[in-house]
Amino acid sequence: MNEFDQYVKRELLIKNYVRYADDFIIVSDGEKKLKELLSSIGYFLKTKLRLEFLPKKVSVRKYSQGIDFLGYVILPHYSVVRTKTKQRIFRRLRRRVTEFKQGIVDEQCVDQSLQPYRGVLSHANCYRVRQEMENQTWFLKPNNSSGEFSAKGELNYNSPAFRAFVRMPRNAEKLEIVEKARPAGGG
Repeated sequence: MNEFDQYVKRELLIKNYVRYADDFIIVSDGEKKLKELLSSIGYFLKTKLRLEFLPKKVSVRKYSQGIDFLGYVILPHYSVVRTKTKQRIFRRLRRRVTEFKQGIVDEQCVDQSLQPYRGVLSHANCYRVRQEMENQTWFLKPNNSSGEFSAKGELNYNSPAFRAFVRMPRNAEKLEIVEKARPAGGG
């Protein structure tokens, strides 16, 4: 693909060109120019590198609509994770959490599975997606030395953190929830 890079940069004189493996994008100010480049690039790929475009993978679109590239949709001022990428992350995460709850894998294995997803999400504007992922694995939080959660993610009602959260005295045997009576008039 180095030959292709050199062709695009030196012969076609394209400045706004990005390639990763066999995926590439070209940003230009005119649709007509991009369509002309498409035919010359297609010819070069076919004759010199014996490669062809996949028609469903080639698109000419406005930058404001976003560029779908490497699992992200890149927009003028920010980028987001592609919907299919999000779905794949959460599908695999649910599978891993189920395996953990069944005792098939341990906490370290689940945490190691999370690391690549955290990396992918760190390059996009997706705070809510990251929060949702962390919420699905809340029982794996590293600062669990207080004993808040058991290894299976069950809440330990005797932990200092839980007692502080519900303002429960240390010597209390059980937590009682009492609803105060309201006047009959609804006021």
